[in-house]
Amino acid sequence: MSALEYALQFYGFLIQTVPVALLWYVPFPSESLRISGKRSFALLMGTLIAFALGFTALCGFLKAEGRGLEEFMRSAANFYMGIALLTEAGLFFKNVKTGPEQKMLPVILLVHYAAILFTICSILTGLMHPGADPADGSQIIYGWRSCLIYSLLSLLTVPPLFFFLKGSVRFACRMMERKTAKRGCIYFTGALLLFCAAIYGLSFTEYRNNFYGLGLSIVLFAFLVTDCILYIMFFHEMRMEVKTRELEKELRLLNSRYRQINSSIEEARRARHDIRHHLNLISVLNREGDRKGLEDYLARYEAVFQRQEERYFCGYPALDSILKYYVQKAEESGIHVKTKIASMKEDPGVDVVDLTVLVGNLLENAVMGCLSLDQKEERRLEISVRKADATLLLLVKNSCGKQERESESFENYKAFPSTKHAQGDGYGLRSIHTIAEKYGGSAEFRAWDGTFTARVVLNL
Repeated sequence: MSALEYALQFYGFLIQTVPVALLWYVPFPSESLRISGKRSFALLMGTLIAFALGFTALCGFLKAEGRGLEEFMRSAANFYMGIALLTEAGLFFKNVKTGPEQKMLPVILLVHYAAILFTICSILTGLMHPGADPADGSQIIYGWRSCLIYSLLSLLTVPPLFFFLKGSVRFACRMMERKTAKRGCIYFTGALLLFCAAIYGLSFTEYRNNFYGLGLSIVLFAFLVTDCILYIMFFHEMRMEVKTRELEKELRLLNSRYRQINSSIEEARRARHDIRHHLNLISVLNREGDRKGLEDYLARYEAVFQRQEERYFCGYPALDSILKYYVQKAEESGIHVKTKIASMKEDPGVDVVDLTVLVGNLLENAVMGCLSLDQKEERRLEISVRKADATLLLLVKNSCGKQERESESFENYKAFPSTKHAQGDGYGLRSIHTIAEKYGGSAEFRAWDGTFTARVVLNL
Protein backbone atom coordinates (compact mmCIF):
# COMPACT_ATOMS: atom_id res chain seq x y z
CA MET A 1 0.00 0.00 0.00
CA SER A 2 1.07 3.57 -0.57
CA ALA A 3 1.67 6.02 2.28
CA LEU A 4 -1.69 7.66 1.54
CA GLU A 5 -3.48 4.31 1.75
CA TYR A 6 -1.77 3.55 5.07
CA ALA A 7 -2.83 6.95 6.39
CA LEU A 8 -6.42 6.40 5.22
CA GLN A 9 -6.58 2.97 6.88
CA PHE A 10 -5.21 4.30 10.16
CA TYR A 11 -7.61 7.25 10.14
CA GLY A 12 -10.53 5.02 9.11
CA PHE A 13 -9.97 2.58 11.96
CA LEU A 14 -9.52 5.39 14.45
CA ILE A 15 -12.55 7.46 13.40
CA GLN A 16 -14.77 4.39 13.87
CA THR A 17 -14.26 4.40 17.62
CA VAL A 18 -13.16 7.92 18.58
CA PRO A 19 -16.78 9.23 18.70
CA VAL A 20 -17.65 6.47 21.17
CA ALA A 21 -14.46 7.09 23.18
CA LEU A 22 -15.48 10.75 23.56
CA LEU A 23 -18.81 9.74 25.14
CA TRP A 24 -18.01 6.84 27.51
CA TYR A 25 -17.74 8.83 30.74
CA VAL A 26 -20.20 11.64 29.98
CA PRO A 27 -23.13 10.08 31.96
CA PHE A 28 -21.10 9.93 35.17
CA PRO A 29 -19.72 12.81 37.29
CA SER A 30 -16.03 12.88 38.18
CA GLU A 31 -16.67 11.62 41.74
CA SER A 32 -18.05 8.37 40.26
CA LEU A 33 -14.72 7.61 38.53
CA ARG A 34 -11.71 5.87 40.03
CA ILE A 35 -9.47 7.62 37.49
CA SER A 36 -10.12 11.23 36.45
CA GLY A 37 -12.00 11.89 33.19
CA LYS A 38 -8.96 13.33 31.38
CA ARG A 39 -6.71 10.42 32.33
CA SER A 40 -9.44 7.94 31.40
CA PHE A 41 -9.88 9.53 27.97
CA ALA A 42 -6.09 9.58 27.44
CA LEU A 43 -5.94 5.86 28.32
CA LEU A 44 -8.79 5.09 25.89
CA MET A 45 -7.20 7.08 23.08
CA GLY A 46 -3.81 5.43 23.62
CA THR A 47 -5.45 2.00 23.41
CA LEU A 48 -7.37 2.91 20.25
CA ILE A 49 -4.28 4.34 18.55
CA ALA A 50 -2.37 1.15 19.32
CA PHE A 51 -5.21 -0.99 17.89
CA ALA A 52 -5.51 1.23 14.79
CA LEU A 53 -1.75 1.00 14.12
CA GLY A 54 -1.86 -2.77 14.56
CA PHE A 55 -4.78 -3.27 12.19
CA THR A 56 -3.28 -0.87 9.64
CA ALA A 57 -0.04 -2.88 9.65
CA LEU A 58 -2.07 -6.10 9.32
CA CYS A 59 -3.92 -4.70 6.29
CA GLY A 60 -0.61 -3.80 4.62
CA PHE A 61 0.73 -7.28 5.27
CA LEU A 62 -2.40 -9.00 3.96
CA LYS A 63 -2.49 -6.92 0.80
CA ALA A 64 1.13 -7.78 0.10
CA GLU A 65 0.23 -11.48 0.32
CA GLY A 66 -2.10 -11.36 -2.69
CA ARG A 67 -5.78 -11.26 -3.62
CA GLY A 68 -7.03 -14.32 -1.72
CA LEU A 69 -7.95 -12.48 1.45
CA GLU A 70 -10.76 -10.17 0.30
CA GLU A 71 -13.31 -11.70 2.70
CA PHE A 72 -11.05 -11.18 5.70
CA MET A 73 -10.19 -7.67 4.56
CA ARG A 74 -13.91 -6.88 4.27
CA SER A 75 -14.48 -8.10 7.86
CA ALA A 76 -11.40 -6.42 9.37
CA ALA A 77 -13.38 -3.28 10.24
CA ASN A 78 -15.88 -5.40 12.18
CA PHE A 79 -13.06 -7.23 14.00
CA TYR A 80 -11.44 -3.94 14.92
CA MET A 81 -14.75 -2.45 16.09
CA GLY A 82 -15.55 -5.50 18.22
CA ILE A 83 -12.13 -5.66 19.88
CA ALA A 84 -12.00 -1.90 20.47
CA LEU A 85 -15.49 -1.75 21.97
CA LEU A 86 -14.85 -4.74 24.25
CA THR A 87 -11.62 -3.16 25.48
CA GLU A 88 -13.27 0.23 26.03
CA ALA A 89 -16.18 -1.38 27.87
CA GLY A 90 -13.78 -3.34 30.10
CA LEU A 91 -11.87 -0.16 31.03
CA PHE A 92 -15.16 1.64 31.57
CA PHE A 93 -16.52 -1.03 33.95
CA LYS A 94 -13.33 -1.00 36.02
CA ASN A 95 -13.25 2.78 36.23
CA VAL A 96 -16.88 3.62 37.11
CA LYS A 97 -17.92 2.99 40.72
CA THR A 98 -21.72 2.73 40.33
CA GLY A 99 -23.78 -0.47 40.16
CA PRO A 100 -23.53 -2.82 37.16
CA GLU A 101 -27.05 -2.08 35.91
CA GLN A 102 -26.41 1.68 35.81
CA LYS A 103 -23.18 1.06 33.88
CA MET A 104 -24.81 -1.29 31.38
CA LEU A 105 -27.32 1.30 30.14
CA PRO A 106 -24.77 3.71 28.56
CA VAL A 107 -22.64 0.77 27.36
CA ILE A 108 -25.52 -0.72 25.37
CA LEU A 109 -26.54 2.72 24.11
CA LEU A 110 -23.03 3.54 22.86
CA VAL A 111 -22.52 0.12 21.25
CA HIS A 112 -25.83 0.66 19.48
CA TYR A 113 -24.67 4.11 18.38
CA ALA A 114 -21.41 2.66 17.01
CA ALA A 115 -23.32 -0.01 15.07
CA ILE A 116 -25.69 2.56 13.58
CA LEU A 117 -22.81 4.86 12.64
CA PHE A 118 -20.96 2.02 10.93
CA THR A 119 -24.07 0.97 8.99
CA ILE A 120 -24.94 4.50 7.83
CA CYS A 121 -21.37 5.05 6.66
CA SER A 122 -21.35 1.78 4.72
CA ILE A 123 -24.66 2.56 2.99
CA LEU A 124 -23.72 6.14 2.11
CA THR A 125 -20.34 5.01 0.78
CA GLY A 126 -22.09 2.44 -1.39
CA LEU A 127 -24.56 5.03 -2.69
CA MET A 128 -21.71 7.43 -3.55
CA HIS A 129 -19.81 4.71 -5.43
CA PRO A 130 -22.38 2.19 -6.75
CA GLY A 131 -21.21 -0.99 -8.38
CA ALA A 132 -17.96 -1.16 -6.41
CA ASP A 133 -16.83 -2.37 -3.04
CA PRO A 134 -17.18 0.21 -0.30
CA ALA A 135 -13.40 0.39 -0.02
CA ASP A 136 -12.83 2.79 -2.94
CA GLY A 137 -9.95 0.62 -4.08
CA SER A 138 -8.82 -2.95 -4.35
CA GLN A 139 -8.16 -4.75 -1.08
CA ILE A 140 -8.22 -1.74 1.17
CA ILE A 141 -10.94 -1.10 3.75
CA TYR A 142 -11.17 2.69 3.93
CA GLY A 143 -11.07 5.15 1.06
CA TRP A 144 -11.39 8.92 1.14
CA ARG A 145 -15.19 8.71 0.78
CA SER A 146 -15.72 6.48 3.82
CA CYS A 147 -13.31 8.56 5.94
CA LEU A 148 -15.08 11.76 4.92
CA ILE A 149 -18.52 10.33 5.65
CA TYR A 150 -17.41 9.01 9.07
CA SER A 151 -15.97 12.42 9.95
CA LEU A 152 -19.14 14.28 8.92
CA LEU A 153 -21.40 11.81 10.72
CA SER A 154 -19.31 12.14 13.89
CA LEU A 155 -19.48 15.94 13.76
CA LEU A 156 -23.25 15.80 13.31
CA THR A 157 -24.09 13.13 15.90
CA VAL A 158 -21.60 13.49 18.76
CA PRO A 159 -22.79 16.93 20.06
CA PRO A 160 -26.51 16.03 20.44
CA LEU A 161 -25.65 12.62 21.88
CA PHE A 162 -23.22 14.29 24.31
CA PHE A 163 -25.97 16.55 25.68
CA PHE A 164 -28.43 13.63 25.80
CA LEU A 165 -25.95 11.55 27.83
CA LYS A 166 -25.02 14.45 30.09
CA GLY A 167 -28.65 15.36 30.71
CA SER A 168 -31.19 12.54 30.52
CA VAL A 169 -28.86 9.54 30.87
CA ARG A 170 -26.81 11.01 33.74
CA PHE A 171 -30.03 11.91 35.56
CA ALA A 172 -31.38 8.39 35.00
CA CYS A 173 -28.18 6.64 36.12
CA ARG A 174 -28.12 8.73 39.29
CA MET A 175 -31.78 8.41 40.25
CA MET A 176 -33.07 5.10 38.91
CA GLU A 177 -33.57 2.02 41.03
CA ARG A 178 -31.96 -1.32 40.19
CA LYS A 179 -35.24 -2.82 38.99
CA THR A 180 -35.74 0.02 36.50
CA ALA A 181 -32.13 -0.18 35.32
CA LYS A 182 -32.48 -3.93 34.65
CA ARG A 183 -35.65 -3.30 32.67
CA GLY A 184 -33.88 -0.64 30.60
CA CYS A 185 -30.98 -3.03 29.90
CA ILE A 186 -33.44 -5.64 28.60
CA TYR A 187 -35.16 -3.09 26.32
CA PHE A 188 -31.91 -1.70 24.90
CA THR A 189 -30.30 -5.11 24.42
CA GLY A 190 -33.37 -6.34 22.54
CA ALA A 191 -33.33 -3.27 20.29
CA LEU A 192 -29.60 -3.70 19.58
CA LEU A 193 -29.93 -7.41 18.74
CA LEU A 194 -32.89 -6.78 16.45
CA PHE A 195 -30.98 -4.03 14.65
CA CYS A 196 -27.91 -6.22 14.13
CA ALA A 197 -29.96 -9.21 13.01
CA ALA A 198 -31.89 -7.17 10.44
CA ILE A 199 -28.92 -5.22 9.03
CA TYR A 200 -26.47 -8.10 8.86
CA GLY A 201 -29.13 -10.51 7.64
CA LEU A 202 -29.85 -8.21 4.69
CA SER A 203 -26.18 -7.46 4.04
CA PHE A 204 -25.26 -11.15 3.79
CA THR A 205 -28.24 -12.11 1.60
CA GLU A 206 -29.60 -9.24 -0.51
CA TYR A 207 -26.56 -6.95 -0.53
CA ARG A 208 -23.60 -9.26 -0.26
CA ASN A 209 -21.35 -7.46 -2.76
CA ASN A 210 -22.48 -3.89 -2.26
CA PHE A 211 -23.61 -2.68 1.16
CA TYR A 212 -26.28 -0.33 -0.16
CA GLY A 213 -29.76 -0.39 -1.60
CA LEU A 214 -33.25 1.01 -1.20
CA GLY A 215 -34.46 -1.90 0.96
CA LEU A 216 -31.54 -1.66 3.35
CA SER A 217 -31.95 2.11 3.60
CA ILE A 218 -35.65 1.76 4.46
CA VAL A 219 -34.89 -0.86 7.12
CA LEU A 220 -32.17 1.32 8.60
CA PHE A 221 -34.40 4.39 8.69
CA ALA A 222 -37.22 2.42 10.33
CA PHE A 223 -34.87 1.08 13.01
CA LEU A 224 -33.41 4.53 13.63
CA VAL A 225 -36.87 6.01 14.21
CA THR A 226 -38.09 3.17 16.45
CA ASP A 227 -34.84 3.10 18.46
CA CYS A 228 -34.97 6.86 19.02
CA ILE A 229 -38.58 6.52 20.16
CA LEU A 230 -37.57 3.69 22.50
CA TYR A 231 -34.75 5.68 24.13
CA ILE A 232 -36.81 8.87 24.41
CA MET A 233 -39.80 7.02 25.89
CA PHE A 234 -37.68 5.11 28.40
CA PHE A 235 -35.84 8.14 29.73
CA HIS A 236 -39.04 10.22 29.73
CA GLU A 237 -40.69 7.43 31.72
CA MET A 238 -37.66 7.47 34.02
CA ARG A 239 -38.09 11.19 34.68
CA MET A 240 -41.80 10.72 35.36
CA GLU A 241 -41.05 7.82 37.71
CA VAL A 242 -38.53 9.92 39.63
CA LYS A 243 -41.01 12.81 39.90
CA THR A 244 -43.66 10.39 41.13
CA ARG A 245 -41.28 8.99 43.75
CA GLU A 246 -40.37 12.51 44.86
CA LEU A 247 -44.05 13.43 45.18
CA GLU A 248 -44.68 10.26 47.20
CA LYS A 249 -41.75 11.12 49.47
CA GLU A 250 -43.06 14.65 49.93
CA LEU A 251 -46.49 13.28 50.81
CA ARG A 252 -44.99 10.83 53.30
CA LEU A 253 -42.85 13.59 54.77
CA LEU A 254 -45.89 15.86 55.07
CA ASN A 255 -47.77 13.00 56.71
CA SER A 256 -44.90 12.49 59.14
CA ARG A 257 -44.84 16.20 59.93
CA TYR A 258 -48.60 16.15 60.39
CA ARG A 259 -48.24 13.33 62.94
CA GLN A 260 -45.50 15.27 64.70
CA ILE A 261 -47.69 18.37 64.81
CA ASN A 262 -50.53 16.30 66.27
CA SER A 263 -48.11 14.92 68.83
CA SER A 264 -46.97 18.45 69.68
CA ILE A 265 -50.60 19.51 70.12
CA GLU A 266 -51.17 16.58 72.48
CA GLU A 267 -48.05 17.49 74.41
CA ALA A 268 -49.23 21.09 74.66
CA ARG A 269 -52.61 19.91 75.99
CA ARG A 270 -50.87 17.67 78.50
CA ALA A 271 -48.59 20.56 79.53
CA ARG A 272 -51.62 22.83 80.04
CA HIS A 273 -53.20 20.11 82.15
CA ASP A 274 -50.03 19.59 84.19
CA ILE A 275 -49.37 23.29 84.72
CA ARG A 276 -52.33 23.45 87.12
CA HIS A 277 -50.45 21.14 89.49
CA HIS A 278 -47.32 23.24 89.21
CA LEU A 279 -49.28 26.42 89.90
CA ASN A 280 -51.00 24.81 92.89
CA LEU A 281 -47.66 23.81 94.41
CA ILE A 282 -46.18 27.26 93.73
CA SER A 283 -49.26 28.85 95.34
CA VAL A 284 -48.92 26.64 98.46
CA LEU A 285 -45.19 27.41 98.83
CA ASN A 286 -45.91 31.12 98.38
CA ARG A 287 -48.71 31.13 101.01
CA GLU A 288 -46.51 29.32 103.49
CA GLY A 289 -43.71 31.79 102.88
CA ASP A 290 -41.27 29.02 101.93
CA ARG A 291 -39.08 31.21 99.76
CA LYS A 292 -36.21 28.71 99.67
CA GLY A 293 -38.50 25.85 98.62
CA LEU A 294 -40.12 28.06 96.00
CA GLU A 295 -36.77 29.05 94.49
CA ASP A 296 -35.55 25.43 94.43
CA TYR A 297 -38.72 24.19 92.76
CA LEU A 298 -38.67 26.93 90.11
CA ALA A 299 -34.97 26.21 89.40
CA ARG A 300 -35.66 22.48 88.95
CA TYR A 301 -38.71 23.20 86.81
CA GLU A 302 -36.71 25.52 84.55
CA ALA A 303 -33.81 23.04 84.31
CA VAL A 304 -36.13 20.20 83.24
CA PHE A 305 -37.67 22.21 80.41
CA GLN A 306 -34.31 23.62 79.34
CA ARG A 307 -32.87 20.11 79.17
CA GLN A 308 -35.78 18.84 77.10
CA GLU A 309 -35.46 21.82 74.75
CA GLU A 310 -31.70 21.49 74.22
CA ARG A 311 -31.51 17.70 74.14
CA TYR A 312 -29.93 16.28 71.03
CA PHE A 313 -28.37 12.95 70.09
CA CYS A 314 -26.22 13.17 66.96
CA GLY A 315 -26.57 16.71 65.64
CA TYR A 316 -28.31 15.75 62.38
CA PRO A 317 -31.78 17.41 62.67
CA ALA A 318 -33.87 14.74 60.91
CA LEU A 319 -32.42 11.88 62.95
CA ASP A 320 -32.44 13.92 66.19
CA SER A 321 -36.14 14.71 65.78
CA ILE A 322 -37.24 11.11 65.42
CA LEU A 323 -34.91 9.93 68.21
CA LYS A 324 -36.07 12.68 70.55
CA TYR A 325 -39.72 11.86 69.91
CA TYR A 326 -39.45 8.12 70.61
CA VAL A 327 -36.94 8.37 73.46
CA GLN A 328 -39.17 10.88 75.23
CA LYS A 329 -42.18 8.65 74.59
CA ALA A 330 -40.28 5.65 75.97
CA GLU A 331 -39.12 7.50 79.09
CA GLU A 332 -42.63 8.77 79.80
CA SER A 333 -43.81 5.14 79.59
CA GLY A 334 -41.33 4.08 82.26
CA ILE A 335 -38.81 2.47 79.89
CA HIS A 336 -35.15 2.67 80.85
CA VAL A 337 -33.41 4.04 77.74
CA LYS A 338 -29.71 3.75 76.96
CA THR A 339 -28.35 5.50 73.84
CA LYS A 340 -25.02 5.36 72.05
CA ILE A 341 -25.35 7.73 69.10
CA ALA A 342 -22.27 8.87 67.17
CA SER A 343 -21.97 12.53 66.22
CA MET A 344 -23.36 13.10 62.74
CA LYS A 345 -23.48 16.80 61.91
CA GLU A 346 -23.85 16.28 58.14
CA ASP A 347 -26.33 14.37 56.03
CA PRO A 348 -25.37 10.68 56.42
CA GLY A 349 -26.30 9.98 52.79
CA VAL A 350 -29.71 8.38 53.40
CA ASP A 351 -32.88 9.92 52.02
CA VAL A 352 -34.63 11.75 54.87
CA VAL A 353 -37.92 9.91 54.26
CA ASP A 354 -36.20 6.51 54.21
CA LEU A 355 -34.34 7.41 57.41
CA THR A 356 -37.55 8.54 59.12
CA VAL A 357 -39.42 5.38 58.12
CA LEU A 358 -36.50 3.13 59.07
CA VAL A 359 -35.73 4.60 62.50
CA GLY A 360 -39.41 5.23 63.23
CA ASN A 361 -40.33 1.59 62.61
CA LEU A 362 -37.36 0.32 64.62
CA LEU A 363 -38.17 2.45 67.66
CA GLU A 364 -41.95 2.06 67.44
CA ASN A 365 -41.57 -1.73 67.44
CA ALA A 366 -39.07 -1.52 70.31
CA VAL A 367 -41.33 0.69 72.47
CA MET A 368 -44.32 -1.57 71.83
CA GLY A 369 -42.22 -4.61 72.75
CA CYS A 370 -41.26 -2.99 76.05
CA LEU A 371 -44.84 -2.00 76.82
CA SER A 372 -45.91 -5.63 76.44
CA LEU A 373 -44.19 -6.28 79.80
CA ASP A 374 -46.20 -5.71 82.98
CA GLN A 375 -43.21 -4.93 85.21
CA LYS A 376 -41.80 -1.46 84.50
CA GLU A 377 -38.41 -2.34 85.95
CA GLU A 378 -37.98 -4.95 83.20
CA ARG A 379 -38.55 -2.48 80.37
CA ARG A 380 -35.24 -1.68 78.70
CA LEU A 381 -34.35 -0.05 75.39
CA GLU A 382 -30.87 0.31 73.89
CA ILE A 383 -30.21 2.37 70.75
CA SER A 384 -26.89 2.45 68.93
CA VAL A 385 -26.22 4.40 65.72
CA ARG A 386 -22.82 4.94 64.15
CA LYS A 387 -21.28 5.62 60.77
CA ALA A 388 -18.17 3.74 59.62
CA ASP A 389 -16.69 4.92 56.31
CA ALA A 390 -19.52 4.49 53.77
CA THR A 391 -21.72 2.37 56.06
CA LEU A 392 -24.46 3.37 58.50
CA LEU A 393 -24.98 0.88 61.34
CA LEU A 394 -28.10 0.78 63.53
CA LEU A 395 -28.64 -1.56 66.47
CA VAL A 396 -31.80 -1.52 68.59
CA LYS A 397 -32.37 -3.86 71.55
CA ASN A 398 -35.52 -3.99 73.63
CA SER A 399 -36.89 -6.25 76.31
CA CYS A 400 -39.94 -8.21 75.24
CA GLY A 401 -42.31 -10.92 76.32
CA LYS A 402 -42.15 -14.56 75.34
CA GLN A 403 -41.85 -14.95 71.56
CA GLU A 404 -43.48 -17.72 69.56
CA ARG A 405 -40.16 -18.30 67.87
CA GLU A 406 -36.81 -17.57 69.53
CA SER A 407 -33.43 -18.00 67.91
CA GLU A 408 -29.83 -17.37 68.94
CA SER A 409 -28.92 -16.55 65.33
CA PHE A 410 -30.08 -13.53 63.35
CA GLU A 411 -32.98 -14.07 60.93
CA ASN A 412 -34.79 -12.00 58.32
CA TYR A 413 -38.13 -10.31 58.92
CA LYS A 414 -40.19 -13.30 57.72
CA ALA A 415 -39.23 -15.28 60.83
CA PHE A 416 -41.14 -12.84 63.06
CA PRO A 417 -44.89 -12.54 62.41
CA SER A 418 -46.70 -9.31 63.19
CA THR A 419 -47.80 -8.73 66.76
CA LYS A 420 -50.31 -6.11 65.61
CA HIS A 421 -52.04 -8.12 62.88
CA ALA A 422 -53.64 -11.50 63.10
CA GLN A 423 -52.05 -12.75 59.89
CA GLY A 424 -49.01 -12.01 57.79
CA ASP A 425 -45.56 -10.63 58.35
CA GLY A 426 -44.98 -7.47 60.31
CA TYR A 427 -45.30 -4.49 57.98
CA GLY A 428 -42.78 -2.54 60.06
CA LEU A 429 -40.09 -5.22 59.76
CA ARG A 430 -40.85 -5.68 56.07
CA SER A 431 -40.46 -1.92 55.51
CA ILE A 432 -37.13 -1.95 57.38
CA HIS A 433 -35.90 -4.87 55.26
CA THR A 434 -36.99 -3.13 52.02
CA ILE A 435 -35.13 0.09 52.86
CA ALA A 436 -31.99 -1.84 53.85
CA GLU A 437 -32.11 -3.77 50.56
CA LYS A 438 -32.56 -0.49 48.64
CA TYR A 439 -29.20 0.71 49.98
CA GLY A 440 -27.46 -2.60 49.31
CA GLY A 441 -27.39 -3.45 53.02
CA SER A 442 -29.10 -5.91 55.33
CA ALA A 443 -31.72 -6.06 58.09
CA GLU A 444 -31.55 -8.91 60.60
CA PHE A 445 -33.60 -9.66 63.68
CA ARG A 446 -33.22 -11.93 66.69
CA ALA A 447 -35.45 -12.79 69.65
CA TRP A 448 -33.60 -14.54 72.46
CA ASP A 449 -33.79 -14.68 76.24
CA GLY A 450 -36.38 -11.90 76.57
CA THR A 451 -34.56 -9.48 74.27
CA PHE A 452 -35.45 -8.55 70.73
CA THR A 453 -32.52 -7.26 68.65
CA ALA A 454 -32.75 -5.47 65.30
CA ARG A 455 -29.51 -4.96 63.37
CA VAL A 456 -29.54 -2.83 60.18
CA VAL A 457 -26.64 -2.05 57.85
CA LEU A 458 -26.92 0.57 55.06
CA ASN A 459 -24.26 1.03 52.39
CA LEU A 460 -24.11 4.71 51.48
